[in-house]
Amino acid sequence: MPNIYLIYTYMALVIFVFIALPILFSFPEARTGGLLTVYRIVRKAETFAALANTLIHELSHGLMAIVTGGKVHKITLHRDTSGLAITRTKRSRTIRALVAYAGYTGSSAAAVGLFYLLQQGDYQTILLIFLGITAVSSLFWVRNLYGFLWAVSFLLVIGYIVYKQYTVLILHVSIFFSVVVLVDSITSAWTICKLSVTNRYEAGDATSLAEATFISAAVWGAVFFGQALYAGYYVMKTFVL
Repeated sequence: MPNIYLIYTYMALVIFVFIALPILFSFPEARTGGLLTVYRIVRKAETFAALANTLIHELSHGLMAIVTGGKVHKITLHRDTSGLAITRTKRSRTIRALVAYAGYTGSSAAAVGLFYLLQQGDYQTILLIFLGITAVSSLFWVRNLYGFLWAVSFLLVIGYIVYKQYTVLILHVSIFFSVVVLVDSITSAWTICKLSVTNRYEAGDATSLAEATFISAAVWGAVFFGQALYAGYYVMKTFVL
């Protein structure tokens, strides 16, 4: 893959920020004045980046609802990187299950697709895809203020880079957001997997699937995490290693 060492660098950075840093600052000793300020700034940047994957996740729910004959009412994006897609579907347990299943699956599939494009060197195509889904979503479905402001700022930042044809920035930003989608698809699946065991009635998509299929939320949580891990393994084996 082109720029393989750059990909390794961004993987290390994103894993550190998304996983290692929150663990480090969970200890009171790390919460000193200067370090805490830096940590809060980094967390805001992490939120900005991670919402790209949240949008993919919620849009996957919406697209499945549309494909199965339903519609999307709205998508909300929140400052804690959570999101919600409100859809209307036919009164069918199968369709409800498909819509609920699409979120984490869509994120994992998107990660595979993005790394395929990285392998092909289609860096600008990656940013155009992000611009396209953000523009369409903000125009038709994103309705909460925070989510809309994030979408507009994301469009301005990425759009400016593409418009000005900053080749180096296009390279770095496309790799960065591809890595973010991959890592966040795994960490968010792990979060829902844990929640499906500790609080099965508040486990989001796993709870929805349990209600639609009568299969335990814990099983669905394990499915989400397992397929996210496999997608990560497939990406590393096929496109990176």
